[in-house]
Amino acid sequence: MKNIGSNFKWSNFICPICGNNLFKNNRNEMWCSNFECDYEWENKEDVVKKIYAGMAADLIHHGHINIIKEARKYGKVIIGLLTDEAIESYKRTPALSYKHRKIIMENIKGVSKVVPQKTLSYKENLKRIKPDYVIHADDWRTGPQKKTRQEVIEVLFEWDGKLIEVPYTEGISSTKLHKEL
Repeated sequence: MKNIGSNFKWSNFICPICGNNLFKNNRNEMWCSNFECDYEWENKEDVVKKIYAGMAADLIHHGHINIIKEARKYGKVIIGLLTDEAIESYKRTPALSYKHRKIIMENIKGVSKVVPQKTLSYKENLKRIKPDYVIHADDWRTGPQKKTRQEVIEVLFEWDGKLIEVPYTEGISSTKLHKEL
């Protein structure tokens, strides 16, 4: 077992071998929190960044895939999947239950982990996960999601996280698909 000492903290980095968080001490040395893993940080490029993408993903479409493909370029993709209750708080009951949407999302190439996002606010998940980046389509700069966007920026600022906005995929949405069915 490695002696981690008393002056350590969790880092925002993920072990490239086993996927656990890395510890960091006051001398900026890092090692895996899984004491059975032999990984010790030698080069910052070895460490995988955490990318958070919140989405309802009621009916999966190419806009969701575009976000995931872009997120993969930056690191390990963690999807904050809105629960049924979170979706119902602002629109109709989802066509697919959280359980089924989670199964689908877990099987999309590039998705490392799916966690429940219980409200429209990202705050709880972001403070727990402390991602390096949050990725979202740029359509939330105006309209009803504008306040959520601002909250994300403020929370990310607490640990120097960054927001990545990608162009919104025009002409497609789960709501539009639902209406056409």
